[in-house]
Amino acid sequence: MIKISAELKRKNNSNENTQEPETKSKKQKEESYALSKTIFPSFKEPEQTETVSKIPTKRKYTRSLTPKQNKKQNEASPNSQRRQELIKELTNKNNLMNTPTIGTENPVPQRLVMTNESCLTESTQMNEPQKPGNNSTKNLRQISHTSNEDDAVVIEHELELKYRRKKYSANIYGDGIKYFTINIHERLRELKRCVGIENPLLIQPQFDDQNNQIWLKLEVNNYDDYLKLKSSWPCDSFKTGVKVEILPPPLVINILQVDKNIQIDPSSESLNELKKRYGLFNIERVFIGNEKPTNKLRASVTSIQEYINLIKNGLYMNETSKKHHVSPNIVYAKICGCCGSLQHKEKECNSFKRCLRCGLTSHNSENCISEKPTCVNCGAMHHTNSDFCEKAAEKTFQMNEYTLEILTGERVIPDNRSILRKKSIDNQVNLIHHGRIGPETLSDNLLNNKIEDLVKRVNLVEQTVSNHQIEIDEHDIICLQETWLEDMSKKDNLIYVDNKIIVMNKARRIAKKGRASGGMAFILDKRLKYTSKFYSERIGTLTLGNLTIVNVHLHHYDGSETAKFNFDIQLSQIQEIVEQHRQNKRQVVIVGDMNTDLAKDCYNTTKLKSYVFDNKMLLRDIYDPQLVDFTFKRKNSSLIKSWIDHIICYEKDYETIKSVKILTDIKNQSDHNCISFELSQKLISKESILKKNAVKNVTLNWTNKQIRHIYNNKIQPELEKIEKQLSQLNLTETRNNLKNNITKIINELSSTLINAAQSLKNELNYLREKKQKPIGGLKFKRWWDQNIQDIHNDLIDAYIEYRDSNFDKSKKYIFTEKKRLFRLQKRFNIQLLKNKHLNKINELFKLDKSKFWKRIKQAQQNNIKIDIDLEKIRIHYDELFNKNNAANGDPEGKIKLETFNRSYENHKFSYHLDASSIQDTINSLKNGKSIGIHGVSNEMLKYSVSTRLINIIKTLFENMINHQVMPYLFNLSIIKPLIKDPKKSSDDISNLRPVAVSDSLANLFEAILLKEVSKYHRDHELQFGFKAKSSCAHAIFTLQQTIKNSMYLGKWAYITAIDASKAFDKIDRNILWQKLITAQIHPAIIRSIINYYNESLMMVTNDNEYSVPFKTSIGVRQGGVLSPKLFSIYIEDLIIKVEELKAGIKIGDQTVSIILYADDIVV
Repeated sequence: MIKISAELKRKNNSNENTQEPETKSKKQKEESYALSKTIFPSFKEPEQTETVSKIPTKRKYTRSLTPKQNKKQNEASPNSQRRQELIKELTNKNNLMNTPTIGTENPVPQRLVMTNESCLTESTQMNEPQKPGNNSTKNLRQISHTSNEDDAVVIEHELELKYRRKKYSANIYGDGIKYFTINIHERLRELKRCVGIENPLLIQPQFDDQNNQIWLKLEVNNYDDYLKLKSSWPCDSFKTGVKVEILPPPLVINILQVDKNIQIDPSSESLNELKKRYGLFNIERVFIGNEKPTNKLRASVTSIQEYINLIKNGLYMNETSKKHHVSPNIVYAKICGCCGSLQHKEKECNSFKRCLRCGLTSHNSENCISEKPTCVNCGAMHHTNSDFCEKAAEKTFQMNEYTLEILTGERVIPDNRSILRKKSIDNQVNLIHHGRIGPETLSDNLLNNKIEDLVKRVNLVEQTVSNHQIEIDEHDIICLQETWLEDMSKKDNLIYVDNKIIVMNKARRIAKKGRASGGMAFILDKRLKYTSKFYSERIGTLTLGNLTIVNVHLHHYDGSETAKFNFDIQLSQIQEIVEQHRQNKRQVVIVGDMNTDLAKDCYNTTKLKSYVFDNKMLLRDIYDPQLVDFTFKRKNSSLIKSWIDHIICYEKDYETIKSVKILTDIKNQSDHNCISFELSQKLISKESILKKNAVKNVTLNWTNKQIRHIYNNKIQPELEKIEKQLSQLNLTETRNNLKNNITKIINELSSTLINAAQSLKNELNYLREKKQKPIGGLKFKRWWDQNIQDIHNDLIDAYIEYRDSNFDKSKKYIFTEKKRLFRLQKRFNIQLLKNKHLNKINELFKLDKSKFWKRIKQAQQNNIKIDIDLEKIRIHYDELFNKNNAANGDPEGKIKLETFNRSYENHKFSYHLDASSIQDTINSLKNGKSIGIHGVSNEMLKYSVSTRLINIIKTLFENMINHQVMPYLFNLSIIKPLIKDPKKSSDDISNLRPVAVSDSLANLFEAILLKEVSKYHRDHELQFGFKAKSSCAHAIFTLQQTIKNSMYLGKWAYITAIDASKAFDKIDRNILWQKLITAQIHPAIIRSIINYYNESLMMVTNDNEYSVPFKTSIGVRQGGVLSPKLFSIYIEDLIIKVEELKAGIKIGDQTVSIILYADDIVV
């Protein structure tokens, strides 16, 4: 059976997924309480106990609902009756089965029902009978509130005694203060007279010129004087009386995880309410560098009691509707950026600049070459700005002394060191400082601690991945709605199951801020052969054989005409998609979020029911017993639930869909439950199709000499390591072991070449991102070049002369002219930049016309998609490259081949390759060619060429030739079919041209074999194709001269043109080996070619799908550099036999009877 899950992965609440309001009346809550009977009449709700919390007194009252009360509630619920009528209506119209009933073994879980204020009054009356109109409840709240305030004052007094400050501050306001601003002794005498304070730390007048206000700032150093400040002052204090403002303790907190988009407006009502509720003031956003906002708010607290409560319990904000953690605001010690001191800031520094690494003044930190760092402050072996510094820690403790005293006293933190950024190494830093351990030991300890932390994290991730894998692996197909994912490159990192893939449509961003909206996806088994299409961000299809799954996420209904229009459009689109697939005789199943509860009357419900009934469909999920009667539940609320996700199918397909279940799993963090169902496996055909990421070449600017030089230097150390492994080849005894070792070395060589290119590309990208203009260098503007730089320099010089001449008119003319030239050049360069692509094409035409026309052909190349099944293409080419011809050559040649193979099959040759010839072959490789399955390009081989690389390749290829072994997957070609004629049908397999792409190392091996074969065989002079100093133009010239000569002699010329269809593909290899033996090619080379083709494999690719590899038994390799030479040898007997006929056209002493250009023949 194929298991399919319609799952909605939404991690936050969504207001659009329910038709129920946020707040409910008592009647609505009673309806929700009886929701279990609304769909299934046989369900009985068990007894429940309600808990009501009275906020002012924090006392709890309970009231149990009796079965009789439950019955009344269920009977009174119109929603229950409406849902029963709906089920009856659905079953009567579909006429498939009786009204569904819920399973009795696992009843619906109890639902918590929140009560309103009337419940509280009733429960209070049950415990303490009250007379009608009695205000005892109100009085109880007032008395409780007053007692709470008194308790708070006592607790705050005890905390102030426990945690005494170094100073207590207050501001004194009054009209008579202006008479006491001159003489401090008069202020002291008056203060002593008023409240008895004799020795204040500070009594200083403060002036506000803008508001024309004067007040006194007063500071005392003991709690007794602080209490005197808070006491009553005489009416004639400072002549006219005063108003005293007691300043709160210096306690600051950080409110964490507050969205950056929330504006902090001091005048807002919600912020004022937050201040009153939690005793806060001076609430502000924390910024990085005064520009970039963070997700933290900083606020001061009015009392120690509030400070402790906030640190321990956090707070709630109206703007976010969630709880926020609160942390103490710790001020860390900072060093001077100039000298490294902790005693002053960099702006106040008068000392010499020091190196912050070693502490010397002779150089700066960038030029420091000292091996041992030295701290300027503590003298320990670490950088001055390191978190290891004990002096910095002591300074931090000193700056936060009062805060730390409260935090440790209330056991919020175990000790002072808990606030440091580096907690785990403080004791070891002390040991280094005292010389007990060395920095190496510290490094080992730090590494071990880091490893332990990483192991814990890995174990946690592995557990999560294991749970995730089990959930996903249970189903072959999973349909997702509302993925919210914009970046398609990250989709492969979202699942942790190797045998699954994600097919998705990215979410659409509506606003610049916040998350994206929508997005759909399918998670399915890699082995499934499928086609997918997304019509919008809310509708997508997945086709598997004769089954089509339509994944939908319909618009919700908000009462607007726009919502009605969107819903109608989506239903029409679904109808069109379904009809299209039904015409192709496919079974169609619609799954997803319908965004409307069919038990409630609204526009969307009416339309959806009409669509289902009119098309003879049914809601398959309501016909199977379910453990729960909802698919959506708002988080943090047990009331708001609805059944809005469904499986829709045609009536005749009812039996094919089985085991439909609403899954309730606590691991599911979404607000939607998954719906799982099963289908027969015969509906979906599984093929041997591989999905693979497209092979992409590592693109570097290989024309840049500096890049080539850096790449060559980067690759040499790795080549040296590979070169040391070559000695293992001589120690290998068996041929299989030698084959394994050669394969291993070739794989390491390929990985080394690719990794070096990728590393260099990453470095160049990093430098490009961090690129900065050097002083005096060219500006980093794309239109700025050396020419405009010279004009700009002349402009500056002209302006200086104009200025130094006291703005003489003659100099002004020169300056104006220079400025005009600069502007003209600037406009010209910008215009050139706009036509950059055209300029490149023009330059390419001047430099290399062949590359120019190649670029034009690429631009004109058609990208028509091939509408043929990949497995069908594979079977076609498998037959093409394995169906042998009837003829097998003459018997003598067959005997000669058998004798040759028996003689040399196990023979060990001693053939040697020329190193200079290998180097010339590598240098002659063409750039820009397609890469094979291993990912090595010709450029990587060319620009890493060195003595080491030549030695490695020479040793590998000589062992392959002499020991007659071929590495695994060495001769593996990728066939990419291209459409010959775009005007013809794209599903015609005869309209395909197979283009084979091989690995660069295999092409290099063929090129070396070609040179070795050419030493023993020379092509016939009438074969113009694929040989040095010969081209198609020579063949055409020979044909033209032959025709002209016949016309000159007045004779008829009869010409037959022969195009051998699939000539390269139909070569009989046994006959080819016989002809190589007859041509007296060296046996080592012949055996190498035979072994090379015996290991010939091919795989077909189309639209990033790859077929399974298959072997080939006939033909020469498509795209191989050796193939034209082999074909020339194969067809050479035809030229000789035609010449023996002595027929043709005579030109002087020569007789032209046949002309060949590869497989194109003219007789």
